[in-house]
Amino acid sequence: MSATILPSCSPASMSGFPLVDDLIVYVFEVIFYSSTNDGRLLNTCDIARLARVCRRFREPALNVLWSFLETPAPLVLCAPEEMRMVDEKRIVRLLRPPKVSDWNIVRPYARRVKKLGYFDDAGRFCRPPPLLPTVDFAIVRELLRICTDDVFLPNLVSLNCEALSPQTLTVTEFSKIANFCSADLSRLLLIIPPGATPVNATEVLNSLQRSCPVVTVLSISAGFRYNPFDLQFRGPWLENLRVLTLMSVSLSSETIAELAVAPRLHTLKFSLTDTFNPTAFRAHLGLSRSPLRHQPSTFAYLRVLHLRALQIALLTGFFDAVSLPHLLDTTILYHDNSGPSDISPALRGLEKSCQARILRTLAFSCMAPSKRPASSPTILAGSGVLTTAGAQLADTLPDISPPSLVLHPILSFSTLRVLSISHPLPIIDDDFIGRLSENLGALQTLNISGPKRLSPASLVALAQNCRELRQLAMAFDGTELPAIKKRKPLTPLRAASSPSTKQGAEGECVVTPQQALKVFNVGVSIFRNATAMASFIDAIFPSTDLLYIDPCWDGVSSRMKSMRLAQQSLGGSVSGASRGAKRKFD
Repeated sequence: MSATILPSCSPASMSGFPLVDDLIVYVFEVIFYSSTNDGRLLNTCDIARLARVCRRFREPALNVLWSFLETPAPLVLCAPEEMRMVDEKRIVRLLRPPKVSDWNIVRPYARRVKKLGYFDDAGRFCRPPPLLPTVDFAIVRELLRICTDDVFLPNLVSLNCEALSPQTLTVTEFSKIANFCSADLSRLLLIIPPGATPVNATEVLNSLQRSCPVVTVLSISAGFRYNPFDLQFRGPWLENLRVLTLMSVSLSSETIAELAVAPRLHTLKFSLTDTFNPTAFRAHLGLSRSPLRHQPSTFAYLRVLHLRALQIALLTGFFDAVSLPHLLDTTILYHDNSGPSDISPALRGLEKSCQARILRTLAFSCMAPSKRPASSPTILAGSGVLTTAGAQLADTLPDISPPSLVLHPILSFSTLRVLSISHPLPIIDDDFIGRLSENLGALQTLNISGPKRLSPASLVALAQNCRELRQLAMAFDGTELPAIKKRKPLTPLRAASSPSTKQGAEGECVVTPQQALKVFNVGVSIFRNATAMASFIDAIFPSTDLLYIDPCWDGVSSRMKSMRLAQQSLGGSVSGASRGAKRKFD
């Protein structure tokens, strides 16, 4: 008998079996969060029908139906019709000032709301769909006013402030946001309005920490500010936080030191600015540069780290000052305003601060100012953004010799599954790709972005050494293609003693096809003969689908499909002949 996953049992249930009410709620939640045929994310219609079909279903169905709201509009629409209206832009507006009796009609439904605004399991918030009704800013102001005396949503556990209104809150309403949150709030997306000062933001955070002490997922954005917003982040939240995202918010060295010893923090996304000082960071934690002294652990439970820095030197200083013993996923984005610089010290610092053998995802991108042509395209890759430029850009950029040594520290992360590199300088060449394929054989996703097109030899090296690669984004020069001869797959014993690639007659490459690759983003790759290009890609990646924006690749894609259909029909006829021969032999 197969095991069945049941919902959490009530303490009143006997022998560990769930009660009937628990099973009903579990089934209703599955129906509620299942997508419908018309593309909606929530199946509200079926839950509403269940609430009307049976008295036993009424309360659990209403609890599930009102548990998650994209916007406060459904609550406001429960008020009397003479108080509100919906205009042609699907915005709920007030026809008259609301009364206390109007809100008393809405409160029975407001008590059932637990989540307001979209978010996902990783703690990332997203905006509500544009077709759903939203509320006017005047209604948000009235809701914040009535929350001063009594909490309007007493059971709210997740709040996305973007869902309150399409307009940004003013400083006055922003200071009252703590009155809108319940004591059980665990997920919060907070947007600091442009007119707020660091003192105002700190006061609001302090009041939120007093009223909502159990927040575990927190995201703070500085509105539409271009420069980072200085913020002092301390208090009881540091004891419970698990996911912290600080967009366009700069932190002092002391605040980063407080985050470094947070006991439950496993995901951290923030910006490094000139306010960070490695010496002050060490002094606040009592760290020492002496290798003979025992160093306390920093970020002991951190699994995911996303860093954004204005200079590469800030990254180097940060990695030299911290230890990341359990880091699995890291993303680095830096703006090197001082010009081209060597990123090797920062990569070596990352290698020393974390355990290179457990890191699974590494992505770094440099946004250094350069003489980039205005027509250089941007192409969306399978798991990220691939930015490429024309071949003429390589002539305007300085040469780095040897290029592969700049990225040499990456080769020590032998367990990487996802690697993304984006740099405006020609630091990625065929030699680096060859070494990368030999040292990082467990790669499953690879995104390479740069001004220099690689040769087909890089594709052959990836196909033969990275046998688990599933997604690839890389631009290459396919004007001259090597001759490819397929080799039959070897048994495990022969594969261990036989090289995966060898040279045939007159430079012919004898390769074993790589069957794992499913998506290949060719970017701005160029070629001369569509038939030859289709044969080359099909020989090394016979299971991949091309992703492109240049219409000239339509011919390559269609030829690859024709070749595969012909191979399938040929294989079917051969297998049928074999079965006929077997029947005749029997």
